[in-house]
This record gives sequence, structure tokens and C-alpha cells, in this order.
Amino acid sequence: MVKRIVAAPLWFLAVWTIWSLVAYAANLPFGGGAILGALVAAFIVLDPAGAIWNRQTRQPERLEAAAQAR
Repeated sequence: MVKRIVAAPLWFLAVWTIWSLVAYAANLPFGGGAILGALVAAFIVLDPAGAIWNRQTRQPERLEAAAQAR
């Protein structure tokens, strides 16, 4: 869980910075970067598909029970 908490602000700042660079180069409004950064950071922390964070570390009891059942 600590990794998720540390990753959220890093992703927020990274997306906001990249959006600012793109907005500057393409003459777009700068206001969308903070919103987009917040959405990406929330997606990274929540990880709805389970593709980023390892779910095995959250439920070790189930893994042990499944291994013993084999």
C-alpha cells in the first residue's frame, strides 16, 4: 500500500507536466493538466484491472490454502 501512496503524487505530477508541455507546444489551455493528472493518479492507485499492483501480496492466507489443497 505504501507503493501506491508514493506512486499517486508522482503520476499526478508527471501527467500534469507532460500535459503542460503538450499544451504549450500545441497552444492548448493549461487547465486540463491537473484534472487529467488526478484521474490518472486515481486510476493507478485503484488499479481496477489488477494489472499494475500484485494482488497476491494482499491475501496471503488464500494463497497458502490453495497451495495446501493441491
